[in-house]
Amino acid sequence: MILGRAGWLALVGCTLLATSPAESGRPAVLEGSAPSILSGLVRRWTIDFQRSQSGARVDVPPPYDPPQAALSPRLAAFVAGRLDLAFLSRKMSDSDVVRFRQAHHYDPLVIPVAGGSWSSFGLVDPVAIVVNSRNPIRGLSFAQLDAIFSKWRRRGHSIVRTWGQLGVNSLADQPIHLAGGGSWSREDSARAGVFRERVLLGGAWREDPEAAASGAEKEVPARVAADPLAIGFTGLGHLVPGTRAVPLTSGRSSSYVEPTFQAVASGRYPLARTIDLVVARQPGTCLTLELRRFVRYLLSARGQKVVAKEGHFLPLTSAQARRSWLRASSCS
Repeated sequence: MILGRAGWLALVGCTLLATSPAESGRPAVLEGSAPSILSGLVRRWTIDFQRSQSGARVDVPPPYDPPQAALSPRLAAFVAGRLDLAFLSRKMSDSDVVRFRQAHHYDPLVIPVAGGSWSSFGLVDPVAIVVNSRNPIRGLSFAQLDAIFSKWRRRGHSIVRTWGQLGVNSLADQPIHLAGGGSWSREDSARAGVFRERVLLGGAWREDPEAAASGAEKEVPARVAADPLAIGFTGLGHLVPGTRAVPLTSGRSSSYVEPTFQAVASGRYPLARTIDLVVARQPGTCLTLELRRFVRYLLSARGQKVVAKEGHFLPLTSAQARRSWLRASSCS
């Protein structure tokens, strides 16, 4: 039997949530952390989960601090092994992963539990590659972007430094002007983390004088709007007049994907972001009964309906929810 989105999520909600509470009869309490931009959604989730599950409780209280352990005592407690879970609105910082490994001796398990936002300023909006609105380039591949922004070029493309190398004949001999390089190496840039992981395959940023002098990430929209030869990345909700988002492909195909609402909501746009639940699971073991029950709720039709009602973020597609559940339910 093939299930559509509603059928699969309903199956999760009806069958996977049927697990009974702990046989001791005592409420199972999970403790966690969340950043400020997720506080409203997480509160809705935890209240609704506790209504749907007798003998279960999830406690994610204030303070709701930035999604980095250096700035969040509760996230630091999770990284150190003193809390059960952490909601994150960005890729876990490299330094937090290092501290997690030191405390647990294995990597954290990251489970996408909701989509990001569409184009909301300051929320979990997709990463957009932006050029000046007068630039005629049709689209870019991840390999080309890697060749522009990275010094390692793990995708194997030759170095790209002019617009002509990208097929823009009207700008054939004109140099590509970077924007935002002053922020790339900082861990406080969520978008740089996404870009480095997905586009650069974890490779190193360019460190040449041009990159270093190209301003901070917050300056990208204004710099690109003022310079027909500039390129940078920012959040889709941060575009300004004079800039446009470039369609992308993550592979060798020339079928570029524009960052439309449908492409982002369906997961086709390759730099869409997610809201993640991060937990500790030692390889070769399963998540605890209480954590499995909570993840099942989050991925169920009921849990995703809470996302839709909250209004700032996008529910997962059925395919995304299936992948998340396979990741969470694995004991390997």
